[in-house]
Amino acid sequence: MSGKQSPASDAKYQGKNVFLRIFSYLVAFRGTALCALVLVVSANLLALIGPSLSGKAIDAIRVSGGEVRVDFPVVIRNCLLMALFYLASAFLSFILSVVVTRLSRKITKKLREEAFGKLLSLPVGYFDKLQAGDVISRLSYDVDTVGSSITSDLQQILTTLITVIGAFVMMLSISWKMLLLFLVTLPLSVFVTVTRSRK
Repeated sequence: MSGKQSPASDAKYQGKNVFLRIFSYLVAFRGTALCALVLVVSANLLALIGPSLSGKAIDAIRVSGGEVRVDFPVVIRNCLLMALFYLASAFLSFILSVVVTRLSRKITKKLREEAFGKLLSLPVGYFDKLQAGDVISRLSYDVDTVGSSITSDLQQILTTLITVIGAFVMMLSISWKMLLLFLVTLPLSVFVTVTRSRK
């Protein structure tokens, strides 16, 4: 937080450098961050098991010679397991939201403390160059923006990544033709996502 920044000093506020600086705060609270990572992986893996159990329940219903035969024990067992896995996934997702919110608050507090400490070290003349409200905006709005990004964006990225990997593994085990369709649409989805993110 100095007067005029040079292009070299501005580089640390751009692209991957910003990500690395935010990641350093995650490392500072690695216990809570690791707990959130385990929860997001577990919740999404449990949710991905549901469609597999649903497929097994449907496969237990067979039509032979115009007669429908249902293996009710298999159907009931898979439906109960499916409900159990979805409930467990929902419970872990709730715990995850609590943990991520707590992590966001810890990082926000640390950011505010560091920003306030930096302000105390600046000369009085620095504040004469700023418009009214700039300092408050940095200490409140900007820090809150970082906190909300950690709460929502990071969780969404991890969820999407796990879902993609899980879908890849499931389709590979079910049908290689589905996998080929997945491999065609995935690069297109990544291209659209990257393009919109940059804009």
